[in-house]
Amino acid sequence: MSQRLQQPIEYKLVESLERFSRVFKALLWEEAKRTGISPLQVQILLYLHENARRPGGVSRLALEFGVTQATISDAVRSLEEKGQLTKSVRPEDRRLKQLKLSLKGHRLAIRVQRRRERMEALAAKAPAAKKEETLSFLMNLLHDLQEEGLLSDMRLCLSCRNFEARPDPGASHEFYCTLTQVPLAITDINFNCPEFFPRRAVPTA
Repeated sequence: MSQRLQQPIEYKLVESLERFSRVFKALLWEEAKRTGISPLQVQILLYLHENARRPGGVSRLALEFGVTQATISDAVRSLEEKGQLTKSVRPEDRRLKQLKLSLKGHRLAIRVQRRRERMEALAAKAPAAKKEETLSFLMNLLHDLQEEGLLSDMRLCLSCRNFEARPDPGASHEFYCTLTQVPLAITDINFNCPEFFPRRAVPTA
């Protein structure tokens, strides 16, 4: 009789997260094949669409996706040639380029968003308390990975200079934003916050 395989729960958690990432990668590849652009280029369009208030430039995108600036520059150049985005000089610093999606680029990004919404719809079926507990675990894990240097900066509230934890059991909320002076629950924690101010310097160009 064969022994039952015993895998540590930590292994199963990491493996589950890796398999989730495969689903999104498959969506990117599917859209890439359909449109004739690379998965990285699809991610760039989606990022610029979702962060229109503070898109950043080549340095910011390289940090976001963990690749070299040369790789991002090549991808951006190709997207520009395909009419997916435009580059313009930033008024505050003419050395920096501002990236902006064209109508064609926005349409493609919206199409990818709709595909991702299928995953969100499945998550919506879980009880609210279970989702909040899972979100808290994942947010803290991402923050720890970032602190260990294993993950690029995400402009996550937990890594922001304006973020404060409120461990007092009597407090009405777990967290507080000193910039907006607003109490925060775990469901208020955001990625790529436009008001993010890092505790350590990161590229913004």
